[in-house]
Amino acid sequence: MLANALLQQATENGIIPVKLDDDVVRFRVGHLYADPASALRELYANELRACHTARDKYGANPKIQITLNTTERTIIIHGIDSLGITEEKFLNVLSVLGENDNLDGSEVGQFGWGFQSHLVVSDSVLLETFARETGEKFAMLGIGGDHFSKVSQPTLRSTGTRVTLFVKDGLDVAHLGEKFLQLCAYSDIPTFLHTHGASDNQENRSDENVSGYQINNPDLSHTLPEFGEKIQFEDDYYELAGALLPSSAIKPEIDVRLLRLPIKGPDLKIPLDQCVINIKDERKYKPTADRERLTDDAIKRLQTKLQEKLKDLLPKFLDIASFQDFRRKKCRYIYYHAYWSHSSSDGIWRLYTPSEATKKVSRLLGLDIWVRDWSEHRSPWATPKMVNKQTRLGEVVEESENIFLTDTLDRKLQDLLREEYDDATLVKPDGWDRHAETIAELVRQGIRTDAASEAERIKQSLEPVTRSSPRVEVDEDRYEVILHTSRVREFKERGVTHCVLADQTKTTALSSTRKGELEGDTVFVPHIEKYLPIFEEVPTSRHLARLNQLPKQFRDRRTTLEQFIQTEADAEVATCKGLRTLRSLLQEESDITILLYEDKRIAGHYNGERLLIPLTADEAFELCLYLRAHDKFYTVWSDPPEGEFMQSTGKYLSDYDHNDYSFDTEANWRVNMVYHVSLAVKDERMRRLFFAAATKKELLSKLPKLRDFALRNFGKR
Repeated sequence: MLANALLQQATENGIIPVKLDDDVVRFRVGHLYADPASALRELYANELRACHTARDKYGANPKIQITLNTTERTIIIHGIDSLGITEEKFLNVLSVLGENDNLDGSEVGQFGWGFQSHLVVSDSVLLETFARETGEKFAMLGIGGDHFSKVSQPTLRSTGTRVTLFVKDGLDVAHLGEKFLQLCAYSDIPTFLHTHGASDNQENRSDENVSGYQINNPDLSHTLPEFGEKIQFEDDYYELAGALLPSSAIKPEIDVRLLRLPIKGPDLKIPLDQCVINIKDERKYKPTADRERLTDDAIKRLQTKLQEKLKDLLPKFLDIASFQDFRRKKCRYIYYHAYWSHSSSDGIWRLYTPSEATKKVSRLLGLDIWVRDWSEHRSPWATPKMVNKQTRLGEVVEESENIFLTDTLDRKLQDLLREEYDDATLVKPDGWDRHAETIAELVRQGIRTDAASEAERIKQSLEPVTRSSPRVEVDEDRYEVILHTSRVREFKERGVTHCVLADQTKTTALSSTRKGELEGDTVFVPHIEKYLPIFEEVPTSRHLARLNQLPKQFRDRRTTLEQFIQTEADAEVATCKGLRTLRSLLQEESDITILLYEDKRIAGHYNGERLLIPLTADEAFELCLYLRAHDKFYTVWSDPPEGEFMQSTGKYLSDYDHNDYSFDTEANWRVNMVYHVSLAVKDERMRRLFFAAATKKELLSKLPKLRDFALRNFGKR
């Protein structure tokens, strides 16, 4: 009877309502976001939505300033010229768990729990706001997610909200700061990151100006490499920016964004080498409650949509009808397989069905041929030799627009053709020369079969070398020189890219149209074979030329090796041992190492056993030429060796898209800046922040400023 009475007392209209324990709910919601990065994402998303409203509804020009203070252990997210929070909204929305004023699926936040995520990072939070809609200005201090206390009015001069997190012990403030680099990469509101250290503990409270460096770029394609084949499209619910890269062996990278903020889509498979997908409406493709990942249903539906779209669009981006189309493409490896791989279920072939014209051109590109080329040599001191090499026609089509089909590989014939066509190349069929239909198709594609007659025409058009008298007085405009245009050439074998010296010897007359090419940046040297390896070591714009005989009356108009040595002997270069003249380097006992890096300040921070000399490519060319002329041994680093880099940075070269078989200007540039900061900066937090920033392609243009900031504020004295 007593039990029945208790039940009757608890019943309301025949129903017993379920009650919630406030403390338990607050605890559970606060720990819904287990990763500190998730907490930062939610807090940034709150301000992002406020900035969107201020921009779209009130015509404001909002910005977000993120400030890390490693001394006071605070993280500040500050919306400037933003919306702010009214007292009514704070009482009815922000301070009530599960309450949300967002009715738009194209804006972040649908559950009303985001602000409580700060408990993962901080037990207390200071919220200061200046409401655009009402002009109200107030500040609230939240303690442990349990309650808010009003504190003194903030000094904000611009509308918006400033949230200050007091980071828990055990969490690294600098490491948390690195999360923003990835978090804000594609934000459409200008976002700036500023770091305060022990030497800079005065907090910047200006509402008018931002400080630090910008870490966002709304263009999804800005992280895609320029050397890739870009593919972009969008509809009302998503947008995609992707790329196919020149190597098919690259592990795919898929970056999924929900309203421009990162979210996991673990089972999403797109046959692109690099890809950024931004979902525009989270009610169409829903996230899980913690916003860590898309739901399985969302992933499945999104993948189906993307694959249908790619299947329709890939032919538009990839189909070719001629060799000229092939030359314009950046992912040429595709066309070596398009003739036979179109039925494969691997990679791009799952969605791309090449046109008949594409398959026809691909068959021609895959034909085996023989060419006359320089032999591969391992030693930089070795003299290259010409040999016959077997390759595919497509490899020649990539490099040359003037290809001549012949039954013999005569170097003299090829050199003569290059008098008029700089890239003229002779190719010899490998067993298919009797296929008239194939020959006819190649001719339609621009391959020529008139090498002998064309060479004869060129030979007759060349003016002979003349001398005006037995005294060997030479007309300068007709004097014969041999110009070497040597550069590094890449070729692929069994999936590996190799670098070899691609040296082209060109005999020509010094006509008035050629003077500009041979003057200024050209040094005339004897025994040019001794100096050709410089072009392998240094990607320079300078030239070398061999002159059979240089008349005395013309020597003051050309830079000879002798004149170069006399002029440069007293030139100074910055080394790790101070300024040194080129002449003094000849007596140097330490190993001379030239680092291809433009910032000379690195020399002052290097304390290794080598004599390190940082130089630009053209400066390095001059030093290499001077040292070779005196048979002085040296080494050229396009970047530091793996072991030395690892010892200084604790990182691998491959962490920065570096490879050891070709010179990549972007990758080597990043590696050298990371190496520089590792030598010059002692603050571990700043080092880690810079190392992380250097891995982000979207921040490449800002790395020099960040490097200078690190050296200026945290550099070793």
